Amino acid sequence: MTDRNLYQVIGVFETASVQEIEAAAIKRYNETRNLVNHYSPEIATNATQELNKIEQARTILLDPVKKLEYDQILG
Repeated sequence: MTDRNLYQVIGVFETASVQEIEAAAIKRYNETRNLVNHYSPEIATNATQELNKIEQARTILLDPVKKLEYDQILG
């Protein structure tokens, strides 16, 4: 999956509501997206990878079944 906890990727606690997850994911995505266009190619590449992680976290954490499975993996 990822080397970081998906909740950390988007900056929320594990107890966050769906609305909080969605809002945090959008905010984090927008902040990171700005890096893609305004800095060196290396920073843009890292930002693109981070965008993929944010989207992956959002997809898993907003799907009730996937979130439950992920939470069980975390323990």
